[in-house]
Amino acid sequence: MATTRMELRSELQAMLAPAARMKEEGLTDVQVRERLLRMGLRERSAEEVVAALRRIVAQKRKRRGLRNLIFGALWLIGGIAFTALTRNAAPGAAACAAAYGAIAAGLIQAGYGTYQLAGG
Repeated sequence: MATTRMELRSELQAMLAPAARMKEEGLTDVQVRERLLRMGLRERSAEEVVAALRRIVAQKRKRRGLRNLIFGALWLIGGIAFTALTRNAAPGAAACAAAYGAIAAGLIQAGYGTYQLAGG
């Protein structure tokens, strides 16, 4: 009997949440697929669920990466601005050390965000 598109979509929607819980438990894609098959899901539906989970995880990683990139850039710009404004006004070591910390933290966070956006 041929599987209709609506039946596949219905199965996909019904099994997405349980499959996401399996992934949160640390199961691999293959293990999730095997469990879905044991639960009675059709082969094609199980593959679609796993593929949908991969897409969702990739989208979330990219959103987190963009957020990290933006906040890292803000810390970096803020640290550079603070350093530039305070270096000439008050050449004390404490003010510059705090600004260098913000610059370093911004570079690290922006770098990690870039890594996440690249798919790492």
